[in-house]
Amino acid sequence: MKKGVELSPNKARLLYSRLSPQDEYEERQHIENIKALTDIDDEYESTGANKVYREVILITISLFMGYASLVCLQKKLYNQWQDNVGGTLSNQQQELFEHGTSLIYFGNLLFRLLHNVIFAAFTPRIRVVISLCCMCVSMLTLVIFYWWIRSEFVLWVYLSYLFGGIGIGSFESNILSTITPLGNETKLWAMMGIPVGFLTITVGGYAFMAILDSNTSVVYIYLTVFACCSMSVFLWLLRIPIPSSYDHQQSFREFMDHLLLWRQWLPHIKVYCIALLFDMFCLSFNTAINQYIYDGDTFPLFGWIYPYKIMMDQNVFFCVLNLCQFIGDSSGRKIIYYFKLTVQPFWFLILSFVGIALCMTKVPVFALIATLLVTFGNGSIYSSSTYFIDSHLTRENRQFLLTSLSVWLFIGDMGSITGSNVW
Repeated sequence: MKKGVELSPNKARLLYSRLSPQDEYEERQHIENIKALTDIDDEYESTGANKVYREVILITISLFMGYASLVCLQKKLYNQWQDNVGGTLSNQQQELFEHGTSLIYFGNLLFRLLHNVIFAAFTPRIRVVISLCCMCVSMLTLVIFYWWIRSEFVLWVYLSYLFGGIGIGSFESNILSTITPLGNETKLWAMMGIPVGFLTITVGGYAFMAILDSNTSVVYIYLTVFACCSMSVFLWLLRIPIPSSYDHQQSFREFMDHLLLWRQWLPHIKVYCIALLFDMFCLSFNTAINQYIYDGDTFPLFGWIYPYKIMMDQNVFFCVLNLCQFIGDSSGRKIIYYFKLTVQPFWFLILSFVGIALCMTKVPVFALIATLLVTFGNGSIYSSSTYFIDSHLTRENRQFLLTSLSVWLFIGDMGSITGSNVW
């Protein structure tokens, strides 16, 4: 068994001489806790518990199917609310609807950190359950009140999208921190569920709606997400074992202490925070602007270069675009862990910036290439960041793992919100 954290006698005397009796006691307890956690890790690793828990991908797929449903099916929801109201909506009603749907980003951003406050009474493992339950509430709210009851009350949109944002914002940092001891392969499977979840809705969901050809078809998608998230709760609790040392409750006081001790962990991840900030800006900018550039029923694949050659249907184009997103993002996530690369994330930002330049040409075929580059950069930066954090925030620094992931994702979302609104 490996050694835990130890202080030399001289360093210990110097440290404790500067502390009050109460502070000395707390510092000694803190060091003993770190020793205990380290010993637990050694014991866990010595048992040969290196099994890859591939089923964890189903949990992230379920949650991000919900995220994609809330983002990509807004027009279907808008049409249903308009039918319930009975007539064309006024500008004020349209603005109310748009403000409601924006709560998914608001809730997501805030709960990157607030899960450490609002859900402080729960362990990270239970917070994952809460995230999945929030997505269930979001899906059921839309189905019950707008399709079954046919409500004209717009505030149900606010409630649904807020719960969805809370679920997404609370999910990633907690699941990434708790599955860390299960190994890189398990974590990779969890991260691969993010692009797969989006692809399931953006390609599979739209194909299903095209076949069914009914506005009620979106109900089956919402209910499918609800069922998947519900089953994922039991899958997470029954099939994914988490060592108790990685599932300790992080109280509000502990979270605030970690923020005050930022010099012990933030310098390690600051490069990755900045990289994710610019990466998410590019990703959101590319996604948002494409929705408005290519809004016609058909358009030339080569744009203004050959304006009358190879016309492309809008639905086909966005299907191909979504496939490019999946290929770029998933391959970027895979390559870091597969080759165990320790590459500075700023190198991948070059791909993102080149992608944005191609996107601004407003040529559809260049937009496909741009999406591949931007999403590959996104997947690579995401994976290189988690790979680094796993490698450097362990053992004596492990108490900062959840806080570090929360702050890293919070900074990334600031870039995402900025990128989606500057165009």
